[in-house]
Amino acid sequence: MSAKPVASEEAQIIQVPNALPAKLGPGKGIDDALVERADQAIEQQAGSFLERLVEEVQHLVRLTTELEDAPDQAALSAAQQKIYAANHEMRGEAGTYGFALVTGIANALCRYVEGLPTGTLAVPAVVRAHTDALRAVIRDSVSGDGGAAGKELLQGLQLLAEKMQNR
Repeated sequence: MSAKPVASEEAQIIQVPNALPAKLGPGKGIDDALVERADQAIEQQAGSFLERLVEEVQHLVRLTTELEDAPDQAALSAAQQKIYAANHEMRGEAGTYGFALVTGIANALCRYVEGLPTGTLAVPAVVRAHTDALRAVIRDSVSGDGGAAGKELLQGLQLLAEKMQNR
């Protein structure tokens, strides 16, 4: 066995000064009044978001029909890209305004498209299922996560997407 080397000096602790406060300037973190104003602005825009959401879902329905009726691969690909972009935007905004289920459905469709093998196009029936789910959420004015029914809906959409990705 070899002997462990013994340190001849004791450990030295070096305290590095925190330069961040000097760089940020005066103040103590987040301005609570600014956060409150932002929350109020979001609350004021919530009503107009619901109107925009209805329009976005109608737009998505039209894009889904465009996907279903696409005459060739190029048209299919273009429609798929538009659908992805619309869902990506929707999933980002919906959660901010308390529509977690809309975010979940839009996210599920985005994940489906993202998970497709390179060169593979979306199955229109999968896109239609997600679009119809969004229409139902809007029709029934479901906010939040939709509870147990919302969870079950999301699980069904994810299962459908997984099956169709791996076919």
